[in-house]
Formats: sequence, structure tokens, C-alpha cells
Amino acid sequence: MTRGNTNSINKSFDRLLKLYLQRNSNDAIQNPSIEHLDEDHLNAFVEGDLTKRESNSVLSHLVGCNMCRKTTASLARLQTETDETFVQSSNINHSTNKARDFFAKLSEKLFTQIDSAVFAHQETEKKDHSEQDKAPENADKTN
Repeated sequence: MTRGNTNSINKSFDRLLKLYLQRNSNDAIQNPSIEHLDEDHLNAFVEGDLTKRESNSVLSHLVGCNMCRKTTASLARLQTETDETFVQSSNINHSTNKARDFFAKLSEKLFTQIDSAVFAHQETEKKDHSEQDKAPENADKTN
């Protein structure tokens, strides 16, 4: 996306947001000397953590306050980017877990086979020793 397209999209977004806010606001504040809302309050608005009454109050403020409107738009973009990053990191964790599970199963099979081989070898040695122990007894009986 070129810089011109990005600027055009940002201007369109700002214009659409302003129209939306004007239509959905009960009391449009047009006073330029108003105090700005803090970022925590705006972020709560972006995340949908405010009551309907609080949201309407923020909307009313945003209609008349260009600075808060831009801050809100930035917070909304940041929220979107953060969500995308979280999804990507979740995918990485998921694939890491798959790899961990694969190697855990592989090592389990390997060690099970090694244990079986060692056990079988020990059983063979026990049989050999017991046969050797029985052999002198049998030799004495034949004499």
C-alpha cells in the first residue's frame, strides 16, 4: 500500500468516524475549549468496557474533539494490531506445543523399546545362568 493510499484511507476513516459519531450522539459538543478525555477512558471505550451511558458521553465528546477522536482512532488501530499479534503468537505456541508433543511421544517410544530390549537381555542372561546351575546337578545324577 502506498503512502498516498494510506493517507486517503486515514482521511476517509476520520470522515466516516465523525459522521458516525454525529449520527449516534445525543448531545454534540462543539465547544473547542473542552477538556480532553484521558487515554485510559478512551481505551476503555475502544475495548467496549464502558456502560451505555458512559459510551454515549464519550461519543458526544468525540464529535466535537478532533484530538480525542484521533487518539481513539489510534487506540482502535493499536487494538487491532495487538489482536493480530496475539493470534500470531498463539499460532506459534500451538505449533511449539505440537513439536513438543511429537518429541515427547517419540522419546517415550524410544525409551520403551530400549527398556524392553534391556529387560529381554536380562531375561536371557537369567535363563543362561539357571541352565548352567542345573547342569552340574544333572551331571551328578548321571554318575
